[in-house]
Amino acid sequence: MKNDRQLVEERVYAFIEDYYDWARDCRYGSDATSFPSPCGLDVDGLQAMAEDLQHEFENGGRSRQKAALAEIARQHCVTPGLLTDSGWHISWPPDHDPEVESINHLSIQDDRAEVTTSCEPGSGMAAGFEYILALTRQGWRIERIRQFHSREDDGPPEESNPDLLKQETTDELSTLDDCGFDFSPAFTAGTPVTVMDRPAKITVEKAGRLAVPSGRLLVWDSGFLTGDARPLSLKIPPGNHEILLSQAGNHNGCAMLAWGRRDRVTAYVPVQLVGRTEDYHVSVDTGTACIADAKAVLSLNDREREKLHHRIVEATFANDQSRDHVLIGVREKGAPELVNIHAGMGDGGYACYAGIDDEGAPQCLVIDFSIYGKNVEHERIIPWRDKGREIEINDPILIEHGFSISIRPDLDKWEVVEATGQQLDAQLLGPKHEVLSDTGLLGSDQVGRESIHYLKRPDAFIDGYLRFFWTTWASDLEKDWSF
Repeated sequence: MKNDRQLVEERVYAFIEDYYDWARDCRYGSDATSFPSPCGLDVDGLQAMAEDLQHEFENGGRSRQKAALAEIARQHCVTPGLLTDSGWHISWPPDHDPEVESINHLSIQDDRAEVTTSCEPGSGMAAGFEYILALTRQGWRIERIRQFHSREDDGPPEESNPDLLKQETTDELSTLDDCGFDFSPAFTAGTPVTVMDRPAKITVEKAGRLAVPSGRLLVWDSGFLTGDARPLSLKIPPGNHEILLSQAGNHNGCAMLAWGRRDRVTAYVPVQLVGRTEDYHVSVDTGTACIADAKAVLSLNDREREKLHHRIVEATFANDQSRDHVLIGVREKGAPELVNIHAGMGDGGYACYAGIDDEGAPQCLVIDFSIYGKNVEHERIIPWRDKGREIEINDPILIEHGFSISIRPDLDKWEVVEATGQQLDAQLLGPKHEVLSDTGLLGSDQVGRESIHYLKRPDAFIDGYLRFFWTTWASDLEKDWSF
């Protein structure tokens, strides 16, 4: 009779084999027809194959492929929807391949088993997987699968390691660096704001307390902790600090970590990363930002950081519910040293500010998700004459909005060059303001910081106008500087 270890191994390897067969059939065959390897097809053959696959897709092929994947889950997994409920896809190389994926660790504790696999370097696949299995009435079944892109022995990234915590810090800031926003109303219940062009009122949620034993903070996109994660240069008192969420219109608009006297805050100033001078914005692709004890995260190697991200995602969507924030331990059984907060919309960059008192002492940290406010459309029309050479646009309104624009002639078109990288559109107008050309029709390029748009250069054009369009964000939290 086979022991549990052998049964667990058999289950994992059988799953890998069946998954590979499914992915291969999706790529090279269908219910309607089957195809040889693309390497043996000429261009016409590849075109015919693509057309047949498209026909198959349009006639229910994707539904059949999903059903076949669900059948694999019914054979090998605890829940039939494990592989298909979210994020299922067909890829090549496939996610699993018995030729390159092998078990390198297996442990069993009562009715639970943990298996880790590794994939051969250069195979084009992930570095490995972690399988959690449960012993059911039907035998050992896969309960959870985690994918990893780093190897188990990978150390912390070169640009993100505990040595960063030894760099210079600050615990004194200046009110002269006031950002121009007042976040106190954002953390006052009932404050009226605009969210997605609709009026709303703020509610404030107490989201628990964050353990920061090192007195150092990491504010980052939790989906990219294996990158060059760097702590803030701000130093705060070690301890367990209150987390507050400012919410309106079913969205988190701002997040605050408070360790001092919020009622003493008189200014909010930008913060920086250690070793950097520019004001810090959390650059995100997942619509979320986390605040964590920097030492706890930076002491992890890449594989451990990936595991942490998996735990964040699993906690966020536990029991088929989506949570707007989760508070977890960086180590699985440790104190809650990380809070992950979802903005509810959008990617991009979230500005970070320290709330300081009159003496420059930080009392709290605020992340602004840029949700309270609205977009404002701007337009500027200026006279334009084609002089056959590069001309700088010295319009005071455009300069006031931070633009640095020049027009360069290039055969049958003009290059509209914005040197600071800001986005704007332009139109060429005739003497009667009729539209002769539009940058939206000829595309754009990014060269270094320069944003380059193109306008068609009409024959025999001499005099007319240039119309510029751009959008700015008007925050509801901007201070009123009028007296």
